[in-house]
Amino acid sequence: MVTLFECWNGGTVQWDQINPPQFVFAFPPESFEVVTFFQLSGRICEVLTQCEWHLNFGGQLFDIPNLPPHEINNFVLNVRNSMGYVSIPVPYSLGNPFSGYTNISLALWVNVCTGRADMHNPFTGLVYGQQLLRPQSQFNIPMPTANFQMNITPQGTVQSGGAQNTLQSIAKIVGGVGKIAEFLTQAGIFGDSSQGGCY
Repeated sequence: MVTLFECWNGGTVQWDQINPPQFVFAFPPESFEVVTFFQLSGRICEVLTQCEWHLNFGGQLFDIPNLPPHEINNFVLNVRNSMGYVSIPVPYSLGNPFSGYTNISLALWVNVCTGRADMHNPFTGLVYGQQLLRPQSQFNIPMPTANFQMNITPQGTVQSGGAQNTLQSIAKIVGGVGKIAEFLTQAGIFGDSSQGGCY
């Protein structure tokens, strides 16, 4: 299955150990729904790893909104219970054998039914990821439905309505209250507004 969750996992990490680490996506930011979802995922990553992050789409930096940690923690729990994905911090190694390695923590989305953090990007397609949880398909956790499936092309365009359907489901989870709801309203998910978040 390819959803926005697997697409988030398909990013790579760049860090010069001076500036905040960047979660990098090789495609340009053609879909505002993708950027909005990744900004939310970026804030989850910041809260779970206790580290500031930047988003980089094809060389263009995007802001990560400073949403309250208690809202983010509730949001992650509600996404797990209603959409079947949970965000988990995992160690990530940067470097090489000659200069040495540096470990950094990164938050990935895990499908609770499979227990894996599968990843997708437009150049490699779907890759089965690390087994981070015991598969929980025997419990009553919803399997993400087909309306969340989508595909990002190397040009950054989204095929199918999965990105929009995912954000609409997220908006229902959040409801109309709180800073996450305000962020989604500004992004045009709850109503008309201008695009934002780009440096």
